[in-house]
Amino acid sequence: MPIRKIILASWQVLAVTWALLLILALGFNTHYFLKNGVDFDQAHLYPVTQVDDARTAAQKNLAPFANYRLIFMVGLPEYTAASYDDNVLKIRGQWKVPDVLKKVNWEGLEINEYFSFYRLISNRLMNLIDQHTITNASDDELLARALESLTGVGQASLIPKSDDPLGFFDRWAQKRLPRSTVVSSGDTLKLYADNRVWAIFVYEAPDNLEGLSAFELNDSIEQLKQISSSIVPGSVVKVHGKAYIGAAAAQTHFLELSGIATFILIFLGGLIRRWSPSNRFWLLVAFSILSSYIVGFFTVVIFFNSISLWAIVCSSALTGLVTMLVGYFLLTHRHYPKNSPTQILDRIFRPLLWIVFIECIALLILYIAPLPAVRQMAVFMSSGLLASAITLVLIFPSFNPGPIAESDFSKKMGVFSRYFPRISLKHWQERPTDYSASGLVLAILLAAGFFQLNFSQNIENLTYISPEISKEEATVDRLLSLPNNDKFFIVTASNAQDVLMGEEALRLGFVRRGMNKTDMTTTCISKWFPSYTRQKDIEHLRIEMFNRVREPLSDVLGYPLPEPNPTQLDVRFEDWLSSPSANSVRHLWLAVPEGYSSIVQVAGMTEQQMKNLYQLADYLA
Repeated sequence: MPIRKIILASWQVLAVTWALLLILALGFNTHYFLKNGVDFDQAHLYPVTQVDDARTAAQKNLAPFANYRLIFMVGLPEYTAASYDDNVLKIRGQWKVPDVLKKVNWEGLEINEYFSFYRLISNRLMNLIDQHTITNASDDELLARALESLTGVGQASLIPKSDDPLGFFDRWAQKRLPRSTVVSSGDTLKLYADNRVWAIFVYEAPDNLEGLSAFELNDSIEQLKQISSSIVPGSVVKVHGKAYIGAAAAQTHFLELSGIATFILIFLGGLIRRWSPSNRFWLLVAFSILSSYIVGFFTVVIFFNSISLWAIVCSSALTGLVTMLVGYFLLTHRHYPKNSPTQILDRIFRPLLWIVFIECIALLILYIAPLPAVRQMAVFMSSGLLASAITLVLIFPSFNPGPIAESDFSKKMGVFSRYFPRISLKHWQERPTDYSASGLVLAILLAAGFFQLNFSQNIENLTYISPEISKEEATVDRLLSLPNNDKFFIVTASNAQDVLMGEEALRLGFVRRGMNKTDMTTTCISKWFPSYTRQKDIEHLRIEMFNRVREPLSDVLGYPLPEPNPTQLDVRFEDWLSSPSANSVRHLWLAVPEGYSSIVQVAGMTEQQMKNLYQLADYLA
């Protein structure tokens, strides 16, 4: 064989070259891991799919919120509310946050900074529910509402009461906040809920969690819990964000790797020792495993510029494949003790190539899966297996190892293995029915079992998330009414106004299906800036409703009530979208090459409501 002749002609040169390459790769891997660490970003477990421009833009716009927003909530007992500011100062003074985390503002409170603008378009703002239910109210109900709006104690700074006698703008403004009880206290948010006063700290992690250590983040969270408990006994800490989930999963993965390494040392090492008392066997196995992992890490880093901790855990199965190849070489040598290592290699070279080829192809087929971590695992294991085969071919004969010694255990296993059932191609050719019947029965059983399986396409099942963390995330979602960043609607149309009207039609569908009576709510562009058509409808509706109660309301007040005529501006949608008043929702408007698109986010959504939402989207489409 030409390959064999080349190897034999320069065996030692190739062996030394391969050893030097392994040393260089080891140095590269060491430098990379010391500088970058491993990838524990949960966002990198998501499928890589070819989607339309709108979905790609939506994923890009929501990525900072979905993948890198971290919310820390410290729940202090309600009786400590009077000393809230002092307690928060103590917590902030002692708590060390990872340097790469950046403090951010809570978008829901930014409306307070721009009420002066929204007052200038107040005649065109109204809650969707008010717009579609107010006409069904009786005159007495409208009069009672007007009296409550004009005489009740409310936020007088929002708009003069005489400019909004039925309180439409006041009700609109109150609905813009995720929770009316969330207020700003310095650079910390304050929330009264669940018989506690919560201090809320919002941070943003860097893209791809670059520079953020899972251990550092976990230590910071534990430190926050200890500090809070020491300052106010009975305090609780809640954390929300995929960076937090990734750090917790990373801790679990490191424990798994420790367990796998311990199992390999004890079980595999003990089995090898039982199979042969010679030290040569386990030394060569250890060297082959080391070379396979060095090349596996190197290849993945070169191809992907990162390596997933999830992929490392799953690729630990490579150890068994490498051990099999080494055992194949050494055990064959033991059966032919008078042959040299070169002769043994010549005997097993062709079968060895077939074994490596078939296993590498089988592993690389996994690359078809559109999951970055699975692709990394496929490349890691196939390149590592190939490296172990090269090590076996080049390095082992250079050591010129003699046959490994045989133990009583290996002799017993050799006798016992004769009774193992074997599939013989020659036997199948001569008597095919011996295999056909059993094969048919096996196929029927597998098919019957396959159709009994229940499949779930939840990407979160790729990694373990403890029930405690899931419950913690759900609690923060409920307290802050956080919109879902993974499940949302995309509205696409040929012009911006059609997009806004599409959002309004979707929200109206929620109302007509009674979903507004649950905790579910929406976040979208049209809630802040209605379409031009709806703005005109609201203006006419406000005048119509006022005229219905104008006379009885004037009689109650004792003076003729003039028609509201506050100062209003004509604002173009494009001008509003580029102004600071749209900061809190600008990420919901998508930049796409053709047409116009926007995101409608939903908060407080339960799994039971998902089916209704799908049906509604199909109906509107």
